[in-house]
Amino acid sequence: MNYPYTSGIVKSLENKLLSREKLIKIKRTNADEFVKSLKELDYGNPNATNLEELIRYEMKKVKDLIEELSPDSKLTNLFFLEQDDLNIKLLYKKLLFGVSSDSLLTDLGSVKEEKIKKIILENDLSDLSKQEEKLFKELSQSPKESISSKDLSIWIDKKVYEYALLCCHSNTILLKYYKQKIDNSNIMMMIRNKILNWNKEQFLSMVISKGNISKEVFEKIYELDDEKLLKEITDSCDEKVVKALKKYFANKEFYKLENDLEQLLIEKISETKNDALNIGPLLYYYVAKNSEIKNIRMLYSNANVQINDLLAYWVKNEVKLCPKILV
Repeated sequence: MNYPYTSGIVKSLENKLLSREKLIKIKRTNADEFVKSLKELDYGNPNATNLEELIRYEMKKVKDLIEELSPDSKLTNLFFLEQDDLNIKLLYKKLLFGVSSDSLLTDLGSVKEEKIKKIILENDLSDLSKQEEKLFKELSQSPKESISSKDLSIWIDKKVYEYALLCCHSNTILLKYYKQKIDNSNIMMMIRNKILNWNKEQFLSMVISKGNISKEVFEKIYELDDEKLLKEITDSCDEKVVKALKKYFANKEFYKLENDLEQLLIEKISETKNDALNIGPLLYYYVAKNSEIKNIRMLYSNANVQINDLLAYWVKNEVKLCPKILV
């Protein structure tokens, strides 16, 4: 597969994403009719009996499609690291604490379920790339014997993000994606820790390095009041991050801050969706499908959610990196 061909196919798939209008239609159904309404929109497996089955089937289709279309599997495998991260945490908690959560393991990661079990539970590092081998060797060396489950999760997140940045350092689109994800994660941790009145040292131990906002900036702003924090962070991040924080400090609605930061990620990746000579179209489609899932879950779990609260992956933009596609 080549990039222009892949881009052309992805363009046609964008039209199948659940539109604002379709989401409004789903919102009007009660919980009993919700899954049925999604099936009528050709979403997921028609034989699914519940929402999670429907979602899992849909995302497996997306993963299989991306793997089929991928012009460069080393890059597209990085899309699925969030799922790998989940599996790694579950398996290390089983190994270190005897907590068995096999039913929660997912086959939506870049490393197949059986393979990642062998890597972590049997220390089988065969058939791994040098970078993958380095990651799993580092993961096998816990920073301390008595590490807690929470600290283990934080440590694994740091190692997985470090690996992601190393693998995508030469691809500007994926680098932009992961740096924004790191910023979003750090900002949400900062707000969560401030709510819990955790001290600066506790927070700084959780900060993931090498995002757009440095660890030094977080160290400087953590103990400031809301107004001073906004003033200090303004020069260190996207203006939309500042706007999202300002909105949060006014209404203290945590989930809306999370949505606003996720919306910023969508918009940043949508700027690359018409770049037919790079990974942008495929990454945008993957991000959009994950946002679609978050919208579906919000609508299902909260009858009072407003359409304007949903993630707008249908955002329109003008992209100048748009060569003519010849298929």
